[in-house]
Amino acid sequence: MRTDYSSRASGKRITTSNPTMNRSHTYEKGCPEVTLTDTQERKLDDLWHIYGNNGPKHTTRGNHYFIQRFLDAGQDQRSKYEVAQECLDAVDAVLADPT
Repeated sequence: MRTDYSSRASGKRITTSNPTMNRSHTYEKGCPEVTLTDTQERKLDDLWHIYGNNGPKHTTRGNHYFIQRFLDAGQDQRSKYEVAQECLDAVDAVLADPT
């Protein structure tokens, strides 16, 4: 089995035959995995700079971690964090549109 993922630190797409070997430390067992298109990754990264990382709408740490887990772990970890409804709505809109 081959798995593709992108490294947030390097920005490079990586392909590995052993996904657990290179899996992000942010991966949580039992959380749903999400496959993102390149467009969705870019849009989520843009949202991360708005709702996370001390962006203009950074109201809770949950916003930051919630979006970052999509990008780093390829998972929807919304059950793990307290996320503002506005942030949830923005992320859900990105996930609903793969183009």
